[in-house]
Amino acid sequence: MNSSENQWPRLLEMFHEAGVGHILSRHRDHVVNQLTALARVYAEKLSDAPQGVLPRSLTLDGLVDEHRRNPYRVAPVLQALAFNCSAEMLAMMWMVQQGAVVHTIDYKFERGTRSTLEVSIILPDRTTMRSFCSREHWDLAVLRLVGISKADDQPVIESFYALHIPPAEGYAKLQIDPWILRVLEWVQEYGSGSFFCASLIDSRHIDDVANATVAAVQRGWLKPSAPRELQAVSKDPDAASVAIAVLSGDAAMVVALTPTGRRALRRTRFYRILAQASAHSLRMVRSELERVLDVPDLAAHTPDEIDEFADQLLAVKALLEDAP
Repeated sequence: MNSSENQWPRLLEMFHEAGVGHILSRHRDHVVNQLTALARVYAEKLSDAPQGVLPRSLTLDGLVDEHRRNPYRVAPVLQALAFNCSAEMLAMMWMVQQGAVVHTIDYKFERGTRSTLEVSIILPDRTTMRSFCSREHWDLAVLRLVGISKADDQPVIESFYALHIPPAEGYAKLQIDPWILRVLEWVQEYGSGSFFCASLIDSRHIDDVANATVAAVQRGWLKPSAPRELQAVSKDPDAASVAIAVLSGDAAMVVALTPTGRRALRRTRFYRILAQASAHSLRMVRSELERVLDVPDLAAHTPDEIDEFADQLLAVKALLEDAP
């Protein structure tokens, strides 16, 4: 499956709509590899299937087109990708989302020894069966996405459905709105110092991008060079509404991250990295950071490193507020 520079921004938009942009956007190589493996397994499973039952191949363009038409079909697969599910199970899910039905699910677990998930599905012709087997423990996440129901009081599994994933993840504590974060990340990766439009960040939520861009300028996290309505926001708070209206019309803009914008982005990334750490580990890290920052040793650390330590400390403190 091909993933060009032009296609990646559209994928990012799809990830964010599925609620997993904060996970997948930082792991581009892994995402591309998994999508490539998904396409390979999908094609192998259908190589000898009857003609016309399902498309013989899966392409990135096909995935994107399906998301435009039916995002609810694509979102569960993207969430399974974020849960680190294998290409075997991703291919199974995609066939079900395209009209196949789940026939059997068999899961066996033995602590410290095995975790085996076997799923058989019947293709849309209602006669051809395909089986999928995985010993990857992470694939158990697939069962979290299963839609369960009953027909004539008998168990039925028709499809997979995306989970509701709250977008916060510490952004509120770190005072970064999720939409502002998306804008900052996009500018850092693709748009710093270049012309771009809000629709390139998210064509379905241009107003949200416009509001977030203006808010980032107001906070001093972005420095605008164009259009002049956005430049005016830095000096005149009353200019915000005009700038939002202009950007909501998908006007071209030029912005760059400021040093404070880079630090705001860095704090949030520290939060993500440390989010899985235990409270004990976080307290140890906090103590060491506080020791270093109490009397900074400029002979041992550069000013930029000192700033990084301070940002990391803010992230650790935010995490510890919720730690048991």
